[in-house]
Amino acid sequence: MKLRFVVFLFLLAIDGSATKRLCLSGCTVSGLMGMPLVVPDGLCKTVRGTNCQVNVRVQYHQRSYSVVFDTSYVKSYSRFIYILPSYYLSYTATYSCSSHDSCALDFAKTKVLELSNRTYDLFSIVSELRPLLEERRQAGDNLNCYDGACLTGLCEIEYDTKSNSLRKRVCNREANIVRVSAYDSGSYATLDIECNRTNCNSPNTMAYVKRILHTYNLTDANGRINRAQNGIGSAFMIGGLMLFSYLINKTIL
Repeated sequence: MKLRFVVFLFLLAIDGSATKRLCLSGCTVSGLMGMPLVVPDGLCKTVRGTNCQVNVRVQYHQRSYSVVFDTSYVKSYSRFIYILPSYYLSYTATYSCSSHDSCALDFAKTKVLELSNRTYDLFSIVSELRPLLEERRQAGDNLNCYDGACLTGLCEIEYDTKSNSLRKRVCNREANIVRVSAYDSGSYATLDIECNRTNCNSPNTMAYVKRILHTYNLTDANGRINRAQNGIGSAFMIGGLMLFSYLINKTIL
């Protein structure tokens, strides 16, 4: 009976859904890189939620950031990098938590400063990516992708950077923006390229893009975003296991 009670306490301790947290919600806070995150009084609602959630986006081409507060039913941590040949670079971190009231606000304050302290040579990044991905084309020109003609849209190649395997290589008929994007949620990670050069969704292009992103410290050599930052989830589980071990020992003794 005691052991069952201990297990219940452990599950209660690690399950944020058992306790509603006070969270900021329904607001967006913007600022310039280098400036700490300050939430003006009265801007956000304070609500109770299963998890507090925040979306932190830093736009390096504008040297600015925006932070959106909300609530969520699930815990999560994901990162997203988005690059356009028009010298656009954004890094987005989305995080939801239930460890304590306003835990998302604490995360956002730290994340804004961390991302603001990063420096990326955007001009060099785009200068190296653009010749691989983009070219001027006349209206009506057929685009030849790696696996065939693309009458409308762009060539696309998507790579699973967790399993180190190809996810898809297609003519994306709905795409109209040349771009490179990387996403990582820990359990799911991809690197995606949409381009309008002949055969630009080839394995060689993917290899060159991964090399460029790694050279400029955007990803690791395989195109995956900063794996070390997944430590939030790992630290949470380690702490939970330590608590479980402590409760078990107390029960046995």
